[in-house]
Amino acid sequence: MDAIAHGNPAVESPKTLYHYCGMSGFEGIVKNKNVWLSNAFFTNDYTEHRLLIDKALERLKTKPDDKYREFDKQLLKSLENRKVPLYLACFSSKRDLLSQWREYSDNAAGFVIAFSYEALNRRIESLRSKTPIFLARVSYEQQEQGMQLDNCLEKYRNKTVACPRNCESNVDDAHICIWFRAAQCKNHGFYEESEYRIILMPNIPTVPEDGISELRFRVTDRGKVPYYAFPFPENAVTEIGLGPKNCARFNRDAHEALRSFLRANGYDVDKIEIYEAEATYQ
Repeated sequence: MDAIAHGNPAVESPKTLYHYCGMSGFEGIVKNKNVWLSNAFFTNDYTEHRLLIDKALERLKTKPDDKYREFDKQLLKSLENRKVPLYLACFSSKRDLLSQWREYSDNAAGFVIAFSYEALNRRIESLRSKTPIFLARVSYEQQEQGMQLDNCLEKYRNKTVACPRNCESNVDDAHICIWFRAAQCKNHGFYEESEYRIILMPNIPTVPEDGISELRFRVTDRGKVPYYAFPFPENAVTEIGLGPKNCARFNRDAHEALRSFLRANGYDVDKIEIYEAEATYQ
């Protein structure tokens, strides 16, 4: 897992991450205390995980420097032929974003669940010795995406030049590096989402252990979607937001019922802020 460079130390991590969801999704997340890491090829972006891979393939197909020729040839073949699935859970750093309400929250009738970034990341780090899983910011800028690709190529090209007999293992590590970085890159049209992701690579080098579920499937309009369930501690939830069209808005009895639901499922409701979205969508 050393090949997977994650995050961006130059960017300060947010204090809170927000997961927008519909009514049924909210109930499942709260009761089961997990979020779903879904196969990346089933998202609503048809270029998902292709942007950086396509950049890499284009770069590797150009005439390489002779000292990188064998490395580039093997890496090109590896990227074209070995398709390792990635699994994602998506969050926004925006607390009250109308586009998120409309797209992911039953057309704004659902909820947003706020998670402590620190609590999520601490849970992820506790799994990382056995499971290749990371919390990372999504990049929408082509220049930044190009720099991420350059860093992956430069690191393992130089390692191969220094020790040619390790070319094969360096190709494997470069593949992992690019494959992971590709999961952090999205089309600029999605930039408003300000997305962070939990990214799981279950086949490199092991299957998930210690708390992450076995592979499961759910049925959607995109077919049978493979996913893993990622558990979180109750204290990771810090806020619950009600969507602009949520039936519980400004309803004291509904608020109390929501608090009772949280309490019945083991949450400390005195430490969870419940609020109404400010967006005036109807």
